[in-house]
Amino acid sequence: MVPGQGLGIASFPEMFQHIKLLAQGVGVLVQLYPLPKNNYIWSIWVIYFISLCSIIIFSWLSIKNVNTRTKILVSFSGISIGIIVSAFIITNFAGGLWASRFLINLFYLIIVIITSITASFWLKKDNKIKILYWLTLLGYTLLAMHAINHANWRYKSNWNGTDSLSRWLIKHDFYNGYGQYFDVNSPLLNIVSSGKITARPLSCNMGYLIPRLSSSDDQFWFGQKPLAQYNKLEFIAFNKTSQRWNKCAIKTFGKPYQVLFYRSLKIFIYNRNLSSQLNKGYRSFQSHWKLINIANNRTAINKVGKTLGVNSEWAQYTYTWLLKNGIAK
Repeated sequence: MVPGQGLGIASFPEMFQHIKLLAQGVGVLVQLYPLPKNNYIWSIWVIYFISLCSIIIFSWLSIKNVNTRTKILVSFSGISIGIIVSAFIITNFAGGLWASRFLINLFYLIIVIITSITASFWLKKDNKIKILYWLTLLGYTLLAMHAINHANWRYKSNWNGTDSLSRWLIKHDFYNGYGQYFDVNSPLLNIVSSGKITARPLSCNMGYLIPRLSSSDDQFWFGQKPLAQYNKLEFIAFNKTSQRWNKCAIKTFGKPYQVLFYRSLKIFIYNRNLSSQLNKGYRSFQSHWKLINIANNRTAINKVGKTLGVNSEWAQYTYTWLLKNGIAK
């Protein structure tokens, strides 16, 4: 969630949309969506679909015949699936198909249920179960390989023009800079350029540019050390239609030395090292977010006090004291 944007209950139209997203997301995970486009793959898809459904139905009908430990494992997995699905549908979190990445645990839990029950009958040498299981596994593997082989826009080095962008940057002697995570694919620029380009992914949040990935990069993000290949020119690339990013870039780094365009991207060029300004902007973002967080916590304390019918001033005073002394955050 974006800081300051609360997690709430979705409206009924949103819930129906979430059900559609849920079906699409699970379909992608189990290789049932998108639907195939040629007869050969259609044949594999139909066989896989029938065998998968048969395994699921058989597993459901056979739960009572498995041992206690398997029942506990299956019950826990089933409850977990129910919680994840309910949260996905009811809350306002899922804003698009991108949210399906948070359904990956459903995929693992489904595998746990199927394999746990199948294993119980596998030991009994039930040939029908073995055939269905192998057909399902083979169908999933073939459909996954087909999806990878035909998703040229995603699985090749020039995904969304990443390789072309790296060659353009090198041609213009731009080796260090920043960019959007997806529109620019900044984490991949270093890979496709064989290490020649160092591009740091950023996000635009509450008017500030902040590091998108910083878990293993503390020396850079929180120090003044320049980039290894620093050549006095640094860039920041973002979607040229995004006014929000345009404002974030200027607010964080100031007006650019030069503005260039490459395909759908706007590229600001600066003739100085930008790390100190990025650090300063990040600290401002933290301060801003801290104030918002404090205000939200005070509001929550006040609401709890009203609900319980007690005076909450003492709690707010204590919270303020803890903040001033660096105990609370």
